[in-house]
Amino acid sequence: MKINQIFTIIAMLSIILSAFVIPTGEGQDPQTDFKKVHVNMKAEDKFSPELDHQNDTEAQRKLVQAQYTQNTPVSRVAEWTDAGIWESDAVKQPFTMQGQIIFNLWYQIVDDGYNGAPDWRFEIQLNGEQVAYKERQDGHANKDEPEEVTDTVNFPEPVEVKSGDKISYYIQYSNVEDVNIYYDNQEYDSGAAMEMDCLIIWSADTSSAKFSDAWGLNWEIDGKYWCTLDFGGSANLGNEETVASEDGQREGDNGTTFSVTKIKWNNIEKGEGAKVVAYINYGPDNGSAWSMEAGSGAKDEESDDELPIAMIGGVGLVAVLGILGVVLFMRKKNAEDFDEDDEEYDEEDYEEEEEEEE
Repeated sequence: MKINQIFTIIAMLSIILSAFVIPTGEGQDPQTDFKKVHVNMKAEDKFSPELDHQNDTEAQRKLVQAQYTQNTPVSRVAEWTDAGIWESDAVKQPFTMQGQIIFNLWYQIVDDGYNGAPDWRFEIQLNGEQVAYKERQDGHANKDEPEEVTDTVNFPEPVEVKSGDKISYYIQYSNVEDVNIYYDNQEYDSGAAMEMDCLIIWSADTSSAKFSDAWGLNWEIDGKYWCTLDFGGSANLGNEETVASEDGQREGDNGTTFSVTKIKWNNIEKGEGAKVVAYINYGPDNGSAWSMEAGSGAKDEESDDELPIAMIGGVGLVAVLGILGVVLFMRKKNAEDFDEDDEEYDEEDYEEEEEEEE
């Protein structure tokens, strides 16, 4: 086969394949938005959207001893005491917290024969400095079972969180009796829900998504937070059929560097019109969701769907058969050319032999 014929075949293959490759999400505008994310009090005094919520997992419980002045054998005056501070790991990328905060805390009074109602102070800190605060007079002193106290407050102004910053949840307690507080469990999900733009979806195609999250979540833990690939309401939930991996760095508009995670879905039917939905927390009912239409942007130079296997229906098969036909035709044409050259060569040899005999 001649060189120019090889190049012709390669060019034809490239044109035909490029016509049928499913577009991927590279070239899309990054999708980010403010969502109310519930950040949880966790074991080891951690503060994170992660939550140990399995049904057979016992909630964390912490005893907070009341501080008070004993005026008489039957009279106490409550004082404020620290209930604890829960701190996040250093955040992975910048984001903003703004708007309303919803505080919630599960607790149970330890019965000591007094009837004081608990008071609470809830505080959000950034690197140890207060950025939001609310004092709550609960008025309840249920001693039979845990109960929930909730309250709301707004950030006085948007809080800009930078890479490496730490966010803390500081709680104080005032009562004449001790209290147990419960957290890090689906039933006892103590923490604070805050408006934040802490997740960016960079691109999405029909088999994967690339995104960054500020909290450094472990996206391979089934059921705690996940990505789903949704085909018009039919979603591939959980991580049973997904693989998470690091996908390098991206640079934002202001020069900030973001670490990118890639989620790839295996063993699912590919198609058009897909929507990638990234959930934080424990599901679509209680979590926060960011979404992007899959494959609606320019083609990805590292496409997951750049082979004929991603073609839709019989069109892909027709294209492959056409390519094979072109290859066979060119090979046949080259063989015919070779036979003609060989016949001409034999005639020349025969004439030379006749001249020698004469």
